[in-house]
Amino acid sequence: MRRGYAPGESARDLVEPHLATGEEPRAVRTDEGRVTVVTDRRLVRASEHGVDGREATDVESVMLASPHVLGARIRTRPEPDPEWGQAGLGGLFAAVGVLLGYAAVAGGVLGPLLPDGFGLVLGLAALVLVPSGMYLASDALRTEDGHVEVRVLSTGEDTVVRLPTGAGGIANAVSTVVGGE
Repeated sequence: MRRGYAPGESARDLVEPHLATGEEPRAVRTDEGRVTVVTDRRLVRASEHGVDGREATDVESVMLASPHVLGARIRTRPEPDPEWGQAGLGGLFAAVGVLLGYAAVAGGVLGPLLPDGFGLVLGLAALVLVPSGMYLASDALRTEDGHVEVRVLSTGEDTVVRLPTGAGGIANAVSTVVGGE
């Protein structure tokens, strides 16, 4: 079973059956198992994958040269940096929670030397601090991938295509075709 675009396969072989006669590619990009082609009329995205042990092809086609297309909006969204301050605070919470957990265990061993319920308080604090700290740290390090958003504006419903960060050439070709060149 094949998943995605095969590196040795021609991008044209995957997309060509979906192109109209005389339709010429202006820009081609292959990534993440997908082929994206901007022609002199359309934006075509195609990928192959396995479904129930059989090969299936997904094709998305957006008309760019039409009286109903009013324009294109291209936005580049860079990948945000992790929130290092929040990650450090989460790590600190988790570390303090672990230390309190060890102190609670030691308190259980040294019970006669500590006030009543002290080990329980330490254990409960550890149960709150460790997961809270881990959540803070993981949330701070989880960032959205950067991308290029191409919005084809039309008299009907706009079409939005999300492309990987390095797909500026595809976005520029969309803008050129929509502009009538």
